[in-house]
Amino acid sequence: MLSVLVFVWGVCSARAQVDDSVVDPVADGGVERHGWAVLPMGEGFALVHFPPRARVTTGEGFWAQADDGEMVLAKELREMPERVVGSGRTAFLVFAPEEGRDGVPMRTVLSVTAHPAPMGGRWVTDSAKRLRARGAIMGAGMGAGMGTIVDAVGFRFEGRDEDGCAVLLGGEGQAPIDLRVLDSGVWASVSLPTGLAGTDRVRLVAGERGLLLVARASDGSGWRGWRGAVSPGVVVLGESMDEGAPVLPMLPTRSAPRVEWTAMGVQGGLVIEDDASVLEIEGRLVT
Repeated sequence: MLSVLVFVWGVCSARAQVDDSVVDPVADGGVERHGWAVLPMGEGFALVHFPPRARVTTGEGFWAQADDGEMVLAKELREMPERVVGSGRTAFLVFAPEEGRDGVPMRTVLSVTAHPAPMGGRWVTDSAKRLRARGAIMGAGMGAGMGTIVDAVGFRFEGRDEDGCAVLLGGEGQAPIDLRVLDSGVWASVSLPTGLAGTDRVRLVAGERGLLLVARASDGSGWRGWRGAVSPGVVVLGESMDEGAPVLPMLPTRSAPRVEWTAMGVQGGLVIEDDASVLEIEGRLVT
């Protein structure tokens, strides 16, 4: 089966997601990078994991390291996800929209996480039984035609070392209308930069910490960019709205996550196709 997967890798690489942003240095000076792809297999599909080639220490006397080109079958799938998003050791699978309860459109999101094997030497995944459900992306932002995914990236919150996912949604031929981030099992809408007016193409990029967003001005004047620091929501206690009402136990609620956007410079903009550009963002090339 492995030889079949190697063969189809060349024709299905568009489904691959190599995470090169939310990474950690390892003891020998390398970087722990993971790659993920969904490939056809028989009548279904296979989610495969490309472990890091860097030697990762996992405990006293134990380590994990992959050979060049090595990949691991993580899970067999019946349906091809619309996006595969890498974030650290985790892959998020975002599926095509479907009609949920009361006719509200929804996108199912599942995830799988890679771990060094207990006895060292190899990498394994936690998907032996089933993929982990990560809530559904629902509601507004998927309006007419249930909307489209403009971009989806992995990231980490400020002050939280946890693999996260952000999805930028928009209508066909429109500017993005909704940015969702996964926070404690819920997909919450967060703010977009105010300077998006007058742009006709937008890209969401994973930063070393948080999000990067670039947009092309519709008047041809170039690209604009913003760096977004994402803070998770916090648990707060509810308050009674009616003065003189009986005192009842206050139920905790969670506030929405916040994004602080700061303008940044974007270099490049070299057109390589009719509607494709190469940009340099924080030392990385983005197309």
